[in-house]
Amino acid sequence: IKNRYTLQWGSLADPFCPIEQKLKIGLELLKFFREIEYPVSFSTKGIFFVYDKNYRKFIQNAKNFHFKVSIISLDKEKCKKIEKGAPTPEERLAVIKELKKLKVGGITLRLRPIIWGLTEKSYKELIKKAVKNGIDSISTEFLCLDTRSTIVTKINLEKLYDIVGWNLADIYKYSAKTKSGYLRFINTIKLNFFYKLKEI
Repeated sequence: IKNRYTLQWGSLADPFCPIEQKLKIGLELLKFFREIEYPVSFSTKGIFFVYDKNYRKFIQNAKNFHFKVSIISLDKEKCKKIEKGAPTPEERLAVIKELKKLKVGGITLRLRPIIWGLTEKSYKELIKKAVKNGIDSISTEFLCLDTRSTIVTKINLEKLYDIVGWNLADIYKYSAKTKSGYLRFINTIKLNFFYKLKEI
């Protein structure tokens, strides 16, 4: 705090979720961080805050606030199944446009996680739309698979495989450095994709 390191707000929990819309506890913090001009980076899939005058009041012209808007694909139907309860990709693209109008400190497209079988089908169009709406950067990473997952997680992964059309675990085991545990794609596969992102 003394050195004013940026506070990361959101990622595993959303700062602008329906609970916040009801209780408005985050609004109190938003006001406080604006008053002391503390640097905050928000990660969100939320949309209500850019249309609510109470939130807009503290967001507008806040150069100390940076927003990362999470969108993994433009496929509305598949996103609806994967990101249950979240606004549509188009609604989140509209948030980027509103944040640009509000002149915040920065806007990032949070293109993460990249899910093979879904993201690569529309990422070029998604980035172009996000740029047009006002982003100045992209944050990205590939989905990682944990083969040591709980029963609930395994059930959810099976649902994910059905949605994307193939068993991601087989692909990860084929291309990952390790064949069990926490699986990641090897760097060569990721690098090829990142070069494409950089080119766009």
